[in-house]
Amino acid sequence: MSVLPPDHHVHTSFCGHAAGSPCDYAEAGFAQGIPSLVITDHIPAPDGYDPQTRMPPATFPQYEAAVRHAQALWPGRILFGIEADYYPGCESWLEPFLRSHPFDFVLGSIHFLGDWAFDNPTQRAGWQRRPLKTIWSEYFQLVRRMAETGWFDAAAHFDLPKKFGHRLPDSVLLELAEPALQAIRSHNMVLEINTSGLRKPIKEIYPAPALLRRACTLQIPILFGSDAHQPTEVGDQFIDAMRIARASGYERYAIFETKRRYRVHPLGGGALLPNPSEQPGSSAPGAK
Repeated sequence: MSVLPPDHHVHTSFCGHAAGSPCDYAEAGFAQGIPSLVITDHIPAPDGYDPQTRMPPATFPQYEAAVRHAQALWPGRILFGIEADYYPGCESWLEPFLRSHPFDFVLGSIHFLGDWAFDNPTQRAGWQRRPLKTIWSEYFQLVRRMAETGWFDAAAHFDLPKKFGHRLPDSVLLELAEPALQAIRSHNMVLEINTSGLRKPIKEIYPAPALLRRACTLQIPILFGSDAHQPTEVGDQFIDAMRIARASGYERYAIFETKRRYRVHPLGGGALLPNPSEQPGSSAPGAK
């Protein structure tokens, strides 16, 4: 069995800001030892939310067909997932949409505060308009509200606002994040260890080690995601992420299977993990 975990966060050309088909990602991932992967393109939004980074609703059947095609080629190794943004106003359509489609995995995320895409490189000026703590506070309040809906299986890139280096001291970060972490635990969600932060200006996984240690104390399960936007990024720096998870106190991680159910798998000790420099992978910058 591969020492690497499945990749639960992979985007394709259907999202409009990534390259490659589900089959391209599967071939790249399996070649480097990723045992399975979840295709998680951004959910289409009928209300017109953020159209530049997601498929239009009319394209969704093509997306599902492409994932089903990959599943037929690699039975049991590809899951039909979606990354579903939470934002005020989505409630009227999001829950019915998720309920009416047979997803294997639903990844919840926050990319906007109001009309500001805080992680978009073209909107970095927004960071100068409000106090840093206020921005983080509003972000974690939305994460808490997202978790409290009960609609999501896992929380993506938990501390995404740090992407461009806008950090808070650990003590303040933990205080603001605590209600969101408690909601994630209360609603049986899993926390993603997302390696894309290592490819961003912050050069750190999501979530930060202090948050990951707190999540471990709360017994919140983890899974791994690369947030790949090109096939060479599948499983990117997973060995490093596994070591960080182990150092944070984790001994097991979640592996999602069909029908939004997961099992736990031993993380393994440091001696079982090969040297990151010996592993294939890419540190090429991806999109969002």
